[in-house]
Amino acid sequence: MADSEYTDDETEYGGPSHSQAVLMDALLTPFRALVSKTALRIYLSIILFSGATLLLLGVSGIAYAIFYLRFIPTVGVDREIHLQFGDLNPWGTASFESEFVSSQPYDVSVSLDLPRTPSNLDVGNFMIDLTLYAPETASVLPTTSNSQNKISHSCRPAILTYASPLVDIARRLVRLPLYVVGWRREAETLEVSMMERVEFARGTQNRPQSLRLEIQSDRKMQIYSARVEFRARFTGLRWFMYRWKLTSFVVFSSIFWTVSMASASLTWFVLTWIMQSDTPKGEIKEEEEEEEEEFSKAIKDEFEDSGSSSEPVKVKKEETETRLLQSYPAEGDNAGLGSGRESAEARGVTNDDGPPSNQSSPYVHSLVHSLQAAGHTVSVVLPHQQRSWIGKAHIVGASVKPTYFRPGTLHQEDGTIHHLPRGSNGEPDDGGDEWILIDSTPASCVQIGLYHYFQERGPIDVVVSGPNYGRNTTALFALSSGTIGGAMEGAVCGKRSIALSYAFSSRNHDPVIIAEASQHSVRVIEYLCANWTDGVDLYSVNVPLEPGVSQNQVLYTEMLENKWTSGSCFEPADPATGDDPELEEQRLRDVGEMTGKKPEPEITTDEPTGQPRIKHKHFKWAPNFQDVYRSVEEGPAGNDGWVVKEQMTSVTPLKASFKHMPGLTGEIKLSDKKSTIFSVVDCDDPYVQALVERALTRRLGDAARSQRISELSELPDTSAPVFQYREYERLDFEHVMSRPSTSLANAYIIRKALIRKHYLSNTVANWISKHPDSILRNHFKPAFDFELDYSEFLDEALLEAYELRESLEKNEERPDSEKEWWILKPGMSDRGQGIRLFSTEDQLREIFEEWDEPSDIEDESDSENATPQSASPAAHDEGLVTSQLRHFMAQPYIDPPLLLPSSSNRKFHIRTYVLATGALKVYVFKEMLALFAAKSYCAPHEEEDEVKDLARHLTNTCFQEGGSSNEGSVRRFWDLDHHVPGLSADWKEKIFEQICAVTGEVFEAAARGMMVHFQMLPNAFEIFGVDFLVDADGNAWLLELNAFPDFGQTGEDLKEVVVGRLFEEMIDVAVKPFFGLGSDDGKGDMKLVADLDLGRHA
Repeated sequence: MADSEYTDDETEYGGPSHSQAVLMDALLTPFRALVSKTALRIYLSIILFSGATLLLLGVSGIAYAIFYLRFIPTVGVDREIHLQFGDLNPWGTASFESEFVSSQPYDVSVSLDLPRTPSNLDVGNFMIDLTLYAPETASVLPTTSNSQNKISHSCRPAILTYASPLVDIARRLVRLPLYVVGWRREAETLEVSMMERVEFARGTQNRPQSLRLEIQSDRKMQIYSARVEFRARFTGLRWFMYRWKLTSFVVFSSIFWTVSMASASLTWFVLTWIMQSDTPKGEIKEEEEEEEEEFSKAIKDEFEDSGSSSEPVKVKKEETETRLLQSYPAEGDNAGLGSGRESAEARGVTNDDGPPSNQSSPYVHSLVHSLQAAGHTVSVVLPHQQRSWIGKAHIVGASVKPTYFRPGTLHQEDGTIHHLPRGSNGEPDDGGDEWILIDSTPASCVQIGLYHYFQERGPIDVVVSGPNYGRNTTALFALSSGTIGGAMEGAVCGKRSIALSYAFSSRNHDPVIIAEASQHSVRVIEYLCANWTDGVDLYSVNVPLEPGVSQNQVLYTEMLENKWTSGSCFEPADPATGDDPELEEQRLRDVGEMTGKKPEPEITTDEPTGQPRIKHKHFKWAPNFQDVYRSVEEGPAGNDGWVVKEQMTSVTPLKASFKHMPGLTGEIKLSDKKSTIFSVVDCDDPYVQALVERALTRRLGDAARSQRISELSELPDTSAPVFQYREYERLDFEHVMSRPSTSLANAYIIRKALIRKHYLSNTVANWISKHPDSILRNHFKPAFDFELDYSEFLDEALLEAYELRESLEKNEERPDSEKEWWILKPGMSDRGQGIRLFSTEDQLREIFEEWDEPSDIEDESDSENATPQSASPAAHDEGLVTSQLRHFMAQPYIDPPLLLPSSSNRKFHIRTYVLATGALKVYVFKEMLALFAAKSYCAPHEEEDEVKDLARHLTNTCFQEGGSSNEGSVRRFWDLDHHVPGLSADWKEKIFEQICAVTGEVFEAAARGMMVHFQMLPNAFEIFGVDFLVDADGNAWLLELNAFPDFGQTGEDLKEVVVGRLFEEMIDVAVKPFFGLGSDDGKGDMKLVADLDLGRHA
């Protein structure tokens, strides 16, 4: 027995089996850690992490590729244009798909393949007209266009490269073999840049879908082919991604992958933490104990023959560690804050729907916001819950208790209710808005609000009850309305009162529609308060909650008298159903307002056991709205219900006795305090841009509201009043022509009878022939115009200008001091280009021969002095070619001119600004400029050099280095010398009178005698720069008229005095009268010199 016991003890504690178990345990311990559930979880996590990493890496690459394809537009888009030839200019169209990207600059060019035929070479300059259209362009025929869909327009000149006959023959001989075998053809490809960095606004409607190309020329042209090319000009990120494709792929894919991994890891961590926090500790403990028991059982099964007892001790140790990990609980908190804004108000607001609620009171917050935005002080007292259908009632015997509502975000139910007002119990008063909520009726709210709250804000001017959730038209609604009851209470308290109700047809409370209705309601309230009729106690206003309600009519109405005709307005209800006034009002209004039917009963009775004589029932208010709508349909037009049905606003004047006030009928005209005039100011010269914008602000500020837009497509309505002050090429004349009463532009379409020198000469000549006594005879030198392509054809050109030829022939026999000098002017040039002096035919021929040859001035410019015209009279005319100018005119040179001793006897001319408006009034701006030549005057025959120094004869500041900034080059006319030898003391006033008379006469000559070349519009005006030269006898001679004059010549010193005041007078005389904001009587510095009624009116 003892041996047996010993053997057992040895086997259990110290025998061979025990040693084997210890050895196996030591060998298997590393492997147990590798196959434990903790390790398996780690393996799984690593696999999931690696898989997610690779997946997100692939997704990042794909995402970048998609982003690249969508973000980087097609670099080059081109379309071949199939031109159409006929009686009109060649033209063609092309369409696009979706190749363009918004806000991406594009360079647009046109490529023309032209044969070098004699007819093409004779064409000379021609114009290329390109127009881009948005989708749904009505027509792109050459005689029609749709200005509403026009996105961009450009018109650029082009010309075949000139080659002298000798060079042309040599070139053809060299290329003859290529021409013979057909490898080349006698053609030239012109690349003409049409638009630079043109961008398209966001939206498919603002991207081109089609284009129209037109080749404009006075002569027929032959064209092989035409192509329009769009080249994307990348900047910023697009440039980097396009130029550095691989680098951008690595960078942006890595960024996307990093962000994705961080987001995924954070999400994984949060989800794990939440799951662990939500799991009860007991379950965790049981799960871990179960895991340990399973592990212990596995070990026991493995060594059950050895009877090892060491493992349970280890399991117990792991259990202790697990419990230690469980001893750190998760913590969290949350908080809510309410904020608002308070403003003092002279108007009291209540309703019968309670505080803001998307269920039954969705409009009151918007109305209060609109009233405050309009500058009114608003004090708000509302029922604490839904109080509809309660009329003008008070609750007797009940203690009325207030709570305090702090409104939150507009159209959101995030306002907060408090038992005490701001500043109570040490709470800081942040000055936010705070409304009073009363646990009573709307009428009680009015009483309490008038006499017990907001006394520090002063007396209430008007009580506004509403807006009600649904209409309050006809007697059936009005007699039960808590909204009208609140206004009635205000009326019997001696206050002007308005009941406001919104009739809706959709449960979808669109904030935009609500905002429009609220702003419209504010205008109606303001009108009624300003035009309150004696004898009216209150108004019932019903506004249909429909888009565009502010544009519909507002009518005075009578209240339709009607009755319930379909039986009871109550229905049996389930006694177990809870009473929720807000839900009931929502159910009634939703069904009634939108369908006009009675809501279906929820349940009928709750019958007790037995058969009592009277059945036990509960009832709910459920009026049949069909009774109201039927009475409106059957009743006469013009009542309040009919007006709202027609989506107009009804205003019903009432007495406090529920009777409408007779005698008020007709439409109420609501007008804005200031009309809105849209303006597009788009000038290339910042000098002009700033002055025009400032003039609009100063002169329209009191009469109208000026709203700047960049394009006419931004107009809210195509017929909205709009004023364009733009460069001539960018003016939308189609908009001007189609809307003569609302669209005003700063230029006439056709006025070359005045601004083209040879046309002006013909205009004056024709007028003088018909009116021999015209003042123009003594203030405009007769001119002779001719056309010339090359100097060798001068003899033929002078055959028609026989007076000029006769004068030049006589000059050959006269001494120099008696020769008649002439001034040559290109008919189509400006800024003084191409002007020369001559007295003989040889001198004239030398001028044209100079223009026939290429100019070397550019190569010699480095060695020339800075003095203008010191080396050559052509220094200002670099690049002029006779064949490009073509039209020329010659006038007798005015000698001697008036010279002022204070200006070193320098010659000067007078720049006068003339404003022409409509059809036709002409004004002369009294502030004029005197522009002086660079050098002292010397008569042409007195100069030693055969080549005349134009710096002595030309007064255009463009010839002078430094221009108008040179001291004394530009002076105010009225500041010139007061005393001039040979002239009277009032010589400046006399010259001004001459200028006014000549200006009025020349505009009348163009308007009546050259109507084809001067076409006036009633909705256009234009400022012309008119130049006069005064001779030594004090006579003012008309030189020329300039459209879009260079205002920059005025300089900075006279900028405000002359140009600034000019634009302000322009707004007063031309812009404001057109929009009905004043009269064009020419007050101020604008003198009316012509008032012609040519029968063209807006």
